[in-house]
Amino acid sequence: MCGPLRGAGSERRRGPPAACAGDLLPAAYLVLGQIAADHEGLELSVGEATVAGAVREATGVTRERLSALYRATGDLGDAAERCRHTQVRACILERGARR
Repeated sequence: MCGPLRGAGSERRRGPPAACAGDLLPAAYLVLGQIAADHEGLELSVGEATVAGAVREATGVTRERLSALYRATGDLGDAAERCRHTQVRACILERGARR
């Protein structure tokens, strides 16, 4: 993405520098939770089981714990958010195991 904006204040008010222009559209789609415009027909098509597996692998939680969080929150993203606290520990353990 674009680096820090620098320059005269009046230039900032007119819009982003030309170097940032190519980054704005992809960033806007990501904010909307998309990867492209609807008319382009592009979708990630990643299944729920694949996402759940990635969350388990990244955070180190068990299938049962993730399932319980998913049932409690009703949303896999919210369940993943609650698993984030275990992610740091999983990374530390992995680094320690390599020594």
